[in-house]
Amino acid sequence: MKAVKIAAIVLAVFVALIGGCIALVFGATKGLPIAADAFFSKIAAGNIQEAYESTAQEFKAATSQDEFAAFLSQSALADYQKGHWGERSIENNRGKLKGTARTRAGGEIPITLEFVKENGVWKILTVRKAAAGLQPEESAAPPTAPSEAELTALTRSAIELFAESVYKDDFAIFHRGIGPTWRRQYTAEQLRNAFAVFVENKIDLRPLLGMNPSFSRPAEMDGDGVLTVEGMYASDPVVSFRLKFFKEEGRWQLLGFNLKM
Repeated sequence: MKAVKIAAIVLAVFVALIGGCIALVFGATKGLPIAADAFFSKIAAGNIQEAYESTAQEFKAATSQDEFAAFLSQSALADYQKGHWGERSIENNRGKLKGTARTRAGGEIPITLEFVKENGVWKILTVRKAAAGLQPEESAAPPTAPSEAELTALTRSAIELFAESVYKDDFAIFHRGIGPTWRRQYTAEQLRNAFAVFVENKIDLRPLLGMNPSFSRPAEMDGDGVLTVEGMYASDPVVSFRLKFFKEEGRWQLLGFNLKM
């Protein structure tokens, strides 16, 4: 009888601990649903610009307001009424919600939201919505390499991003502009340390911005879909580059950067 009582006490403590853990998780993540509801309420009220401006800096760096508006026009999220979040988590200054967005018409939209905390406020970093309607069968083929005109635009954009970061000694600029995969691996400070020689020697790369690069070989793409671009700028001194890009979120984004003078 005594053993039964002890077991009951242990079980009660175990249940209390589980309840405490659940309360702790929901307490720590309670700001995420509040931020999500505020974001979608702006959209439902037609305040698209205000909703866009409330997103994280990285969101705005990766998505223009026109792209944001186009995404909303192609979904029923503008009719948002309430969110139901079955999964929620926080790790450091990142948060995640996964569940459904209920519309005023009674629809249910499966959705995943990622957040980042900026100045103590949770802000939308990514919005992922499952595709609906008739969908073509997905192909396992990797993306094809861009045209030379696209490669030129990608290269110039990468060089401009780096030149501005070096000139201002602010690698938060570079960090915001690189692809999500690379951005998750390195902080702005780590990137600044990696390219410190450019900053410390006050190398001004801005004259390159008015020039077009020339490519030393055709762009190469490996089996993982990583695109490598090599070439040079006919400046004085000559600047050579080796850039890597990876297609994420529907566009080519910077994955590696090497510059020599």
